[in-house]
Amino acid sequence: MDSKPTNIYKLSSPRTDKIYISHSIEDNLKSILKKLKYKYAKFITRHSEIYREYYEILQYGDSKIELLASETCKSYKDQIELKRIWLIKEGLLSVIKIDDAQVSNYLCGEVEEGKLTFYL
Repeated sequence: MDSKPTNIYKLSSPRTDKIYISHSIEDNLKSILKKLKYKYAKFITRHSEIYREYYEILQYGDSKIELLASETCKSYKDQIELKRIWLIKEGLLSVIKIDDAQVSNYLCGEVEEGKLTFYL
């Protein structure tokens, strides 16, 4: 895997309580935001993109992007784990371990009031 740092970022708008957290090896936050806005514009004008959660933030036109963390990850799995840690810190993800059952990571989940709960 490339040795570039993985950047965890948060997308938000003062006009909604919704936030979106994701990761990228792109280090320019303005460039990331520009790409997200481009996908949103394509979705609105041509419906050539699939619907994505962050569109609910971008629709207001005053969204901002903030760097939460930047760490070098050895693998894609490490990138996802870093993102999962920040989802938990921001209160968007809760993890519940059920007994000692061997359940694959992210096998099942449910959404309640904007929070994802995964059973591990």
